[in-house]
Amino acid sequence: TSLYAPLMGHYTVCSGKIVNEALVFEQQGASDAHFVFRGHDGRWWVSDQEDMTHGDTRGWIKSDRCTYDSPGEARWVIFDKRLDPRQGPQFVYDPNLKCTVSNKDSTQLTKQSRNRKAKKTRLLKQSVVLEGHTASYACLMGVYVMVNKKEDNLSKITFRLQGPHDRFLYRASDGRWWVSGAAQRGRGDPLGWLVTAEPCTFPWNQTWHIWSPEAGAYVRDTSILLTIPKQSQQIQTLIQAQMVHAAGTYSGQHGVGAPMGPYGMVPPGRGMMMGQGAMR
Repeated sequence: TSLYAPLMGHYTVCSGKIVNEALVFEQQGASDAHFVFRGHDGRWWVSDQEDMTHGDTRGWIKSDRCTYDSPGEARWVIFDKRLDPRQGPQFVYDPNLKCTVSNKDSTQLTKQSRNRKAKKTRLLKQSVVLEGHTASYACLMGVYVMVNKKEDNLSKITFRLQGPHDRFLYRASDGRWWVSGAAQRGRGDPLGWLVTAEPCTFPWNQTWHIWSPEAGAYVRDTSILLTIPKQSQQIQTLIQAQMVHAAGTYSGQHGVGAPMGPYGMVPPGRGMMMGQGAMR
């Protein structure tokens, strides 16, 4: 279309650049840098360097679904500024928009997709164990069990902490994994008590931050680890600790759909929202 004509053209692979476990393509011969990349939500996006660097889910053009291995397979939707902005960013299907990918790049994209699917299969088959923190958020340590095993979209996969209270581990709209309450999990909100330091496809081998009321911010906690049960040396201790909490250490609820948590409060409202779907 005439509006997005500057985004059309030849895009080549950025050597050595991987975002959200997929190749990145950069437009050639343009005065401004534009990229095709895989966002946190699994969709292919066309946007600028800042969004590409963070793998953000925002841009001018995106694929209509998150299940395409390659941008060459995608149907595309474009941002339409004429639609009501009060309803959020509005995208419409453009049947004229096509993307062609070389055989070499397509082969590499397929290999990357298989690797992601293998990791997701592993994730789907496993409970996960969050452990290491022994202070204020010890009640959030324990075994998290997947609650939606038939879910295909990675961004909607959720784990629930074993016990009577609704505490969830999920991938939020900012691409980070969060530990928060039912209401926040239901909306995919990027706020809660614990969060990975960076956006990531999978929560393994990540640095974690915790909410500090004293600092009024999230601070790094290098003691926190996320493992699978067979790797955990503390699983029996964790299960016993959960039984203690179930007996009433953190009984009751505070707020609609949110569990009573550390400090007897709902998850803090200071998330690290990157602005999913926000347009310039």
